[in-house]
Amino acid sequence: MVKQYLTKRGRTVSKFRDNLPGKNWLYSYVHRRRDIICQRMCQSICQKRTQVTSDVVGAYFDNLEVTLAGIPPSNIINFDEMNLTDDPGPKNVCTKEAVSTQKGC
Repeated sequence: MVKQYLTKRGRTVSKFRDNLPGKNWLYSYVHRRRDIICQRMCQSICQKRTQVTSDVVGAYFDNLEVTLAGIPPSNIINFDEMNLTDDPGPKNVCTKEAVSTQKGC
């Protein structure tokens, strides 16, 4: 994402090979921004979240349509830190610091 951002802005960072930051830069960035970014373990979706009705899903998308009105599609990122893969195993992800956990999971 950093390389894509720099390329889009026409910027070149001489410390990065091919304008791509390395692991050390990422670790330092996360450390510097630990007030808003934290590492969490991926977890599989809980049983309660799998039992959502079509009415709940419909209401979600109705609300989403209103919420995203006027926002260009290029500014929308599809991301769910709770279930990145079907079998995440013991993998860390970076998320917002104040991610709330759903009760009953």
